[in-house]
Amino acid sequence: MKFLQFASSEPSVSSSARMNLTMSELRYRTARRKGPTLLSFLKLVRFFDKFLRLPAYFSFCNRQNCYLKDAFLFCECKRYDVRGKAYFEYPMKYYCEDIGLRNARTGFRQMEMTHIMENIICSELRARDYHVDVGIVYENGKSKSGANIKISREIDFIATKGNKKFYIQSAFAMPDEEKKAIELKPFSLTGDSFPKIVIRQDIGNPWYDDNGFLNISLIDFLLDDSYLN
Repeated sequence: MKFLQFASSEPSVSSSARMNLTMSELRYRTARRKGPTLLSFLKLVRFFDKFLRLPAYFSFCNRQNCYLKDAFLFCECKRYDVRGKAYFEYPMKYYCEDIGLRNARTGFRQMEMTHIMENIICSELRARDYHVDVGIVYENGKSKSGANIKISREIDFIATKGNKKFYIQSAFAMPDEEKKAIELKPFSLTGDSFPKIVIRQDIGNPWYDDNGFLNISLIDFLLDDSYLN
């Protein structure tokens, strides 16, 4: 890939200083997102070029991201095609290793509890030595023109350890049937019978629904690891 060229409008600032600014901005923009999300380094490069006029290119952002992972500031989860049984090479999904550090870096702004909850679940799964992926499943649908298309749906986590495998959805609340259908639809598209768990913040005691999906509260999940045994 060709490196993107950047012209500097501030010649008094040294290239090393501007590179430090680029790295600082990369850390901030990765942390400031409302929650775990797909990170496009190409979009970051374009942002640096268009708005900040800072020197950056794809390989630089990718390399610095590796440094951030090695420093245990962020963790990477690959996207996995559940029925195709293959990983997507790009893009990946990133989570903060420490929510407290993330909040401090962003000045305690953008406190979106749904995303913070998802991040906490990811950290807990990794702390229990589970390998964590993001599941991708597909359903048949129609485009606006009426053509048949494949619509992708996401399962928040596929947690695997040895011969154990769980599909997990993080749902802060499911107040109505529409929200419930959106959250649970990916489970019905996996084509297998591995255990499926919905972790919520709006329920008390654990219970199984008519589809056999376990609904548990976030507190129960964090305090009792027997639900994954």
